[in-house]
Amino acid sequence: MRPYDFMKPFVLLLSIISFSASIFAISPRNFPVKDSLLKRYESLYLTNQSTKLINNGDTKSAATLLLKALPEDLDNPSRPL
Repeated sequence: MRPYDFMKPFVLLLSIISFSASIFAISPRNFPVKDSLLKRYESLYLTNQSTKLINNGDTKSAATLLLKALPEDLDNPSRPL
């Protein structure tokens, strides 16, 4: 038996605990992001994907994605037009 073999389980446990703590510390909830910014990026993504679908000839799926990118209430939009 090597001199430090008895410490391997302890070191492994300590590594797992420190890794878990670091993941918890940098979780997304600690970085506040405005909901409107997320909706803007979602709209841009859906628009980009629908453009790809149009270029491939799938206009029905593109129209469905474009409708999802629009706000539900056009008078008081919750996302960019």
